[in-house]
Amino acid sequence: MTSSNPYATGYGPSANRTFRILFDGDERKFSLWETKFLGFIMRVRNLHSVFKDLSNQDTPVVANKNEEAYAKLVQVLDDRSLSLIIRDAREDGRKALQILHNHYRPTGKPRVITLYNELTSLIKLKHESITDYIIRAETSAASLRDAGEKVSDSLLISMVLKGLPTDYQPFVTVITQKEEELTFQEFKVALRNHEDMEEISRQHMNSSSKPSSSAIMSYKHKRWCQNCKSSTHDTNFCRKTQPPRQTIQTPTTRKWCDHCRSKTHFTKDCRKLSKLRTVKDSSDSDDHFTSVTVPMNVILLLVTVT
Repeated sequence: MTSSNPYATGYGPSANRTFRILFDGDERKFSLWETKFLGFIMRVRNLHSVFKDLSNQDTPVVANKNEEAYAKLVQVLDDRSLSLIIRDAREDGRKALQILHNHYRPTGKPRVITLYNELTSLIKLKHESITDYIIRAETSAASLRDAGEKVSDSLLISMVLKGLPTDYQPFVTVITQKEEELTFQEFKVALRNHEDMEEISRQHMNSSSKPSSSAIMSYKHKRWCQNCKSSTHDTNFCRKTQPPRQTIQTPTTRKWCDHCRSKTHFTKDCRKLSKLRTVKDSSDSDDHFTSVTVPMNVILLLVTVT
């Protein structure tokens, strides 16, 4: 089964190596990209004579190698950069790289002023590492040197010190009070050493402020209850020492009927007793309207008296 990857056999160009030297059009990365590209094209592809001494216009170049260099160059450029060279330097690798060099690394006065502003306004960002901060300073200084400006190590050191935050004030004081003049390389080593010492100090302070695991375990072992003889809680929090809850006991009334002599209901709810009361009440009302029989002699006596 054949592989669909054209580079699987090993005879084609390395896709990974070409991908690593792609240029995305960022002028801040042009110097780094140019270094990678020249190292790849001049050493690996043996095209050293094409890009040797770009500033000299009279350098002789072999035609076929110049065309090959152009073919390699256009494969690692973005569309914007390719549009800069496609009309003025077609099939001319040496001229194409000169155009890119003049565009992304100009040497005019406006460019020099911009680079000086970047260098003098250099400030370390809050979440920026010392390495990235130094690289930004070195990039600005290198761009100024490429533009023909002289940037001394003392000027570069002073600009870097000015942009450090207040946390580095002790380091700034030590450097400014040194009598011997430092090179920028020595200054970088001293600054990185100071950063490492500060990091170790911060880690030590954080570890000392937090209780250790042994201290936490010793605190747990100090728990002891005298009542329960247990280490799960303290004596002050023992439940056995707390007074028992007082429950209010209400007297229970058992069911009992005096009429039926039964425990199934109360006397006031007895149905039999209620029926008897109903019959008695009805009989009392009938007796109230009953006629009375009077003897005859009593009637005659009453008539005589009247």
